Amino acid sequence: LFADVTQTSALAATVQNSNGVLFVPAFGGLQTPINDDTACCGFLGIRPDTTKAHMICGGVAANDFVCETIATLTDIPIQRMKDGGYVASRGAALLAGFVQGMWNEADLETMVEVDRCFEPSEEASESLRQSYQLWLKAVQRCSKFYDS
Repeated sequence: LFADVTQTSALAATVQNSNGVLFVPAFGGLQTPINDDTACCGFLGIRPDTTKAHMICGGVAANDFVCETIATLTDIPIQRMKDGGYVASRGAALLAGFVQGMWNEADLETMVEVDRCFEPSEEASESLRQSYQLWLKAVQRCSKFYDS
């Protein structure tokens, strides 16, 4: 559909919201805090007027729309690393080194180059919280889908 995931941000920005379309990314089950390895992946809420833009109002960290949404839902600024490859592994390694005293907080700041910071949006907050509640219902629908 896209040559690069960053192309999805522009399309997602063409609509105000997902128009009720929800995506449950349970490709390998749902991880913490749900922990359900029998959950299925799925799009819910697709209607005749659903567009591609509605369906991509969810994605990965390279998508600005997703980062802005996470910042707003958590009410915490989100920093995206400049080199986004293996972010989870790098974060775990940095945290392990910090806990073991290999480096301090000032050292960590030099090891991570921030590409962009996403601030929470008070304007979008209520709408996103309502969408999040619907997403939790979608997760329930996808949970315990497979027998084993």
